[in-house]
Amino acid sequence: MGNKLIIVVVVILVIVVAGVLISRMEAPEIPDDEAATEAEVVAEEWVEKMAPTFVEREGEGLTHISTEEIEEGLFEIVLEFEAMFAGYGKVEEGEMAAQVITPHTTVVRVEGGEVVSAITDGVFDEHAGAMIEEEEEEETTRVDVYFVSVEDGQESLVSVEREVSTDNVERFTLLTLLDGPEMEENYTTAIEGGTTLNSLTVENGVARADFSEELDASGSATVTMIRDQIENTLLQFETIEEVVISIEGETEEILQP
Repeated sequence: MGNKLIIVVVVILVIVVAGVLISRMEAPEIPDDEAATEAEVVAEEWVEKMAPTFVEREGEGLTHISTEEIEEGLFEIVLEFEAMFAGYGKVEEGEMAAQVITPHTTVVRVEGGEVVSAITDGVFDEHAGAMIEEEEEEETTRVDVYFVSVEDGQESLVSVEREVSTDNVERFTLLTLLDGPEMEENYTTAIEGGTTLNSLTVENGVARADFSEELDASGSATVTMIRDQIENTLLQFETIEEVVISIEGETEEILQP
């Protein structure tokens, strides 16, 4: 019994000692401040050797401004420098770069010891060697869509203002109609939920709108209201004088009372 106890103790000691030795063999973690310093060195060396604006435009006076760890292991380093020639990136053949001392600010992101992005003045991607294209803001306009108001049991058509894209405005207006009223609005719609617009063409003043089968309905009041909603929504446009409604390509015997 005593021998067994001694063996158990020895085994436990061996496991503990082995664990200590293995833990000491593991690479120590780099403190945050040291990791930040390493990221700064990587960023500065990359800009000096690889950034087209610095290299091609004869940059000098590279200065560290700030460092921030925006995510674990991802550092954002802000650097400033002056270039002897105006412009960004590589000097293209035939380009007459003006010799004007131009200040620049480059924001470099470093992760895992590598530069993952470098943007100068917010407009030039040093990695891609190209200007950053600005996304054009979508132009919109105000239009009317027609929903149903119910008061004292009586239904009536009402116009509600919406903002839609000016790109194919008739189509976007009709899609907005199919979306129905907002939940907080005291309106309803005779158009069945889930109805989709298959196509819309406008030619010689005639709008031809084709819908999915969900649009089909019966009942005189419902059918009349559906037609009124669609027609009034489209007839607001000067380009449209007549509206032809179809369901899955069929115009005959649809939306019958």
